[in-house]
Amino acid sequence: MTGDNPNARYREAVAIENRALDARLANIRRRVDAGEYTTRQAADERVRCLTEHLAELQRLRARHLGSEAAPEPEQVPGIPPLPDIWTDRDPD
Repeated sequence: MTGDNPNARYREAVAIENRALDARLANIRRRVDAGEYTTRQAADERVRCLTEHLAELQRLRARHLGSEAAPEPEQVPGIPPLPDIWTDRDPD
């Protein structure tokens, strides 16, 4: 049992979230195999699932370990920032 240990509660919550992600990705594979998704649709759905998963991991980290445990990543000198995939996207 995790009791009052925030690290153990965090690890348990992450494990639950990871299993949920695995199930979502398996569902996407099933839908591709059934011909319900094109390759592009499946890729878009995977990106959505993974983006939501990462956001949930950040929320879990802040909830269980405190907001200081999840600082914004620092920009590495000489490497441009990654584009925002939702606003910098080329239209199809």
